[in-house]
Amino acid sequence: MKNTWPSLAPLLRSDAQGLLLAALYLDPEREFTLTELANFSKTSVASVMREVDRLVEAEYLLERRVGRSRLVKVNEDHRLIKAVQKLVLYSYGPQVVIHRLLQGVAGISQAFIFGSWAKRLNGQAGPDPSDVDVALVGTLGMRETTEIASRATELCGREVNVMTVSSEEWANPKGSFWRTVKEGTLVPIGSDGEH
Repeated sequence: MKNTWPSLAPLLRSDAQGLLLAALYLDPEREFTLTELANFSKTSVASVMREVDRLVEAEYLLERRVGRSRLVKVNEDHRLIKAVQKLVLYSYGPQVVIHRLLQGVAGISQAFIFGSWAKRLNGQAGPDPSDVDVALVGTLGMRETTEIASRATELCGREVNVMTVSSEEWANPKGSFWRTVKEGTLVPIGSDGEH
């Protein structure tokens, strides 16, 4: 059953709002265009503009204009910055955190979040995910995999399980585990619009 409310953070209005806040609050020094935020939050520029307008008016965000572009970033002096960061890191942060940890790591052709966290992001009802399951497609060693899982767990505030699978096995799964993962709900990491 698909929820009409965000399963990862029911305190928020929508997953799009959660993803927008994650993009902004997990990279507070960076300025974003509205198009970048729309791509990351998988919503329209018009929806992002309405959300940004509210947050700028309430002084959660700062904005500046360069020509016709509107650039926004977190107001790091706002009293609630740490609270908002903590909320979005726990709920929507795994996608951002894991992508950043994978940057510059050789041997990965694709990466996905699967399992309960991916299902909640895609609107499936259920309890708060106790962990985040990650599939790395490629040739990554056990030591690197363990380091990524450990660091992601530390940053996200919940257990992150990282598993690797060869490109060949991912393309044509022989066992039931990877076939089930591949046929289930997947959230790509590092695709278009993500940091």
